[in-house]
Amino acid sequence: EKCKNTNYVQITMDTYTHLSKMEDQVKLFESQVKDLNEKITTAQSELSTKECLILQHAKVAEEAVSGRPAGSGSSVFTSLGWEKADAETLILKRQLESVTLLKLTAEDRASHLDDALKECTRQIRVVKDESEQNLQAVVLAKTIHWDKIKAQLELKIEELNQGLHRAASDNASLTRTLQERSETIVRIREEKSKAEAEVEKLKTNIQLAEKEISTLKYDVHVASKEVEIRNEDKNMSLKSAENANRQYVEGVKKIAKLEGECQRLRGLLRKKLPGPGAMAQMKLEVECLGHELTDHKWEECKRENVNLTKRTLEMEEEIQTLKELLASKNNELNVSRNVCAKTLGKLKALEAQMHDQYHPPSVTSVSEDGFDEEGSSATSGDSHKVRKANVDGSTKARVCNRLELMDDFLEIEKLAANDSASKSCNSACSSKHSEKDDTALDQLLTVLRSRISSVFESLEGISIEKIVEAMRLSIQEMLGSSSRKQLPSPLFEVADETHEKHVLSSQDKKVEDSESNPLEDTYAKTEDDSSCKSLLKEVELEKEKIELELTRCLENLESAKLELEEKEKLISEMKWQLISSRDLQSLAETQLKCVTESYKTLELHAKELEANVKRLEEETERLERAFSTEKRGHEETLAKCKDLQEEMQRNETCRKGSASKSQPNQEKDIASATEKLAACQETIHLLSQQLQSLQPQSNHIPNTQSPEKKIQHHKASEATPNSGQDDLPHDHNNIQPSHSFRHTVNPTVHAIIKSSSVSSSSREDGEKHTRGLGRFFSSKSKNNGR
Repeated sequence: EKCKNTNYVQITMDTYTHLSKMEDQVKLFESQVKDLNEKITTAQSELSTKECLILQHAKVAEEAVSGRPAGSGSSVFTSLGWEKADAETLILKRQLESVTLLKLTAEDRASHLDDALKECTRQIRVVKDESEQNLQAVVLAKTIHWDKIKAQLELKIEELNQGLHRAASDNASLTRTLQERSETIVRIREEKSKAEAEVEKLKTNIQLAEKEISTLKYDVHVASKEVEIRNEDKNMSLKSAENANRQYVEGVKKIAKLEGECQRLRGLLRKKLPGPGAMAQMKLEVECLGHELTDHKWEECKRENVNLTKRTLEMEEEIQTLKELLASKNNELNVSRNVCAKTLGKLKALEAQMHDQYHPPSVTSVSEDGFDEEGSSATSGDSHKVRKANVDGSTKARVCNRLELMDDFLEIEKLAANDSASKSCNSACSSKHSEKDDTALDQLLTVLRSRISSVFESLEGISIEKIVEAMRLSIQEMLGSSSRKQLPSPLFEVADETHEKHVLSSQDKKVEDSESNPLEDTYAKTEDDSSCKSLLKEVELEKEKIELELTRCLENLESAKLELEEKEKLISEMKWQLISSRDLQSLAETQLKCVTESYKTLELHAKELEANVKRLEEETERLERAFSTEKRGHEETLAKCKDLQEEMQRNETCRKGSASKSQPNQEKDIASATEKLAACQETIHLLSQQLQSLQPQSNHIPNTQSPEKKIQHHKASEATPNSGQDDLPHDHNNIQPSHSFRHTVNPTVHAIIKSSSVSSSSREDGEKHTRGLGRFFSSKSKNNGR
């Protein structure tokens, strides 16, 4: 049953091609055998024709021997016929002798061939039985071995499949991790590029803001220079006021002297009235002095009014230019605020994205991030509160200043109304009592002086405070200090005092002019003073507006500085985040390298496993080929043994059928049989060579030694042909290799046995042939001697 099961074996393409080639060779050999059979038939036909000719010649010879009637004319013919007949008879005798010799040799050969055929058949049967037994044993051993190998290979294949599944799962997980890491790296790179672009934008915005700040600082510096120039103008005006005050004091002294002289003259007049000529001269002198003083003072007032108008016009122009500059700066600040708001929104979005990406929502990280964010928010909230408190304090101070200014303006308006009322009253009284009430005029002048001095003190105090605040703010912005106590406030107090003195001296001069001039001049001066006051009010209002705008600009500058500081903080945070992202990128790259290396090692291991599997498959295929070649060789040997048996049977039948025929036919049959045997030997030798070439290299070494032993053994068997039958099985048992090399040795054993049997039979036939020829020629020589 096992043998039957092993017949159904899968054959590879190489074995199939080899089998097809062998089938083609068998077909060629069959065609050659057919050609040889045809040649034998043609030779037999030629022999039959020659035998017919021989029979005809024999008949002619018999007719010639039987003779014809004697006569004179036929004697010569008969003598010639007898000579020919004798020659023919001699030739025929010789042919008969040769034929008899050939017949004897053919009989000897036939007997030897019968013996050889019997021995061959016996040996073939023995070899067949042994080969069948060996085949069964080899097949059983091979099946057991193949079952073991298959079990081992199946176990190995299962293990390799499990390893491949594990490797595939590991590779899948690694590919997933690689894809995730690559996606994260791509996202990080994109975010990095976006952050770098935004950082560049922020840098450009910061540069623009710095340029704006530099321009604003330059403007502040220019404004400070203008304030210094105005202070210098103020100092010059204070100096001129001091000079005027000195002149006023001198005039007061002169007036006092004149009053003393007038009183002295009045006393003299009361004591002794002068004449009319003296009174006229004194009046003329007094009028001349009064006119000179009034003209001089009027010209000075006109000059002062012209200077004031020029200054007001210059101030208006400066105010317009400052308004334009403030409008442009406000526009630029609004643009910068919008840009900063946009950048802050983008930065906040980026911070949220970066925080979401680089800080996963784990428990520890969330707690830590929450703590940090609370601390940072607390610190930022404290700083924001401090800033709000400072801003609120500054705004409250500004509101208080504004309220104080409004109160001062209300007081000034009330005083102006009182002054106008008092002036109207004084003008009415002076028109009624111009000559009698000098003392009342003096009292009114003192009252006016006190009120005007108070009004101008309030006005000049307000304007100086505003200028001082503007200067302090500008200097604070330039120096970067927030303390207002560092500024030299006593200087401003001294300036206030000098300004008050200048105002008082100018007002005293005006009062003196009013004393010297009539009341109409005083009324015109009051109108001029009211117009100047209105102009001053307008100028002060514009100054207040400019100061408010300056304060706004300064506030905007402070806010821009704060925003710049915040942006710098954000830039530093972004740089830190970029550094952390680069560190994470380097870590991810190292992890990728490790993963790729592990993946490469797994691929190499998988390739090694595949190579082992391929090697095992090749070994299995090689063993299957060897098994199939062995099986094929056994089948071919069996088929050839059967063919030889059939040929020997045919030869026996031919020999029996051709025994009655002539000896040349037997010789031809023997020659054809020997040729067939030689062809069979050649084919067997070729087949053995092909089998040896198909066998693996490891089996060539034992096979190279076994044929030599076999040849030696068969030479010994030729020397002792009788003992060959007993020695062949023993020799076969000695030559039989181990279990692993049986399939390589058995075909060569059959081939050598066949070649030895054929060669021994051919040699015995040759010896018999030579012996028969020797006997024939020896008998012929004896007959000739007789």
